[in-house]
Amino acid sequence: MDLAAILITSTPEGKEIAGRLAVKLESGLITDATDIAPDGTTTQSVFAGNWTVTAAVTRGVAVVTVKPNAVTPEAAPNEPVAEQATVTISDAAK
Repeated sequence: MDLAAILITSTPEGKEIAGRLAVKLESGLITDATDIAPDGTTTQSVFAGNWTVTAAVTRGVAVVTVKPNAVTPEAAPNEPVAEQATVTISDAAK
């Protein structure tokens, strides 16, 4: 499975991390995305929300910062499984 994008929160710290990661990976960077399509194309609101643009990274794995509250979280389907484990602690660790 190929990695389509690395998503990071669009905060000052997130943008700093995203920029450094994009340089390290030699990939493109898109900031402040409000939506991302399955093909990696992003939507951004620019000029104080007066314009909407689309963009895509053309080199490497896309590093994208996503604006807070841009998407509604969806519950992931999960099937919990109980797993038994036996742990032994040495006398020295006690």
